[in-house]
Amino acid sequence: MSNTDQTEMLHLFTEAFKKVVLPEIKELRAEFSEMKATQDEMRNQIDFLFKQFEKLDTEYVAIKHALLRIERKLDSFEKSKTELEKEVKSLKAEMKSLQQRVAQLEKELKAL
Repeated sequence: MSNTDQTEMLHLFTEAFKKVVLPEIKELRAEFSEMKATQDEMRNQIDFLFKQFEKLDTEYVAIKHALLRIERKLDSFEKSKTELEKEVKSLKAEMKSLQQRVAQLEKELKAL
């Protein structure tokens, strides 16, 4: 192969490279840049979602503890209510007994 043939082939390969391969490389680089931008955006969105999840988790724990405190207070209230109901029942029975005694004493006084 002569020097001229080699130069011509080199020129053909260079032209082919410029027309075929180089545009493909540029297109791949552009696509890669777009993919990188999309990936960065997705990472930012995932980070945001994780932060939101952490906030929700913290709020869930706070609500759970508040609910436990409310349940304890409600249990205490129920116990107090039950004790008060027993006391009222006892006082009613005592009142009835006292009313009967008063009625008996009034009877005795009238008899005198």
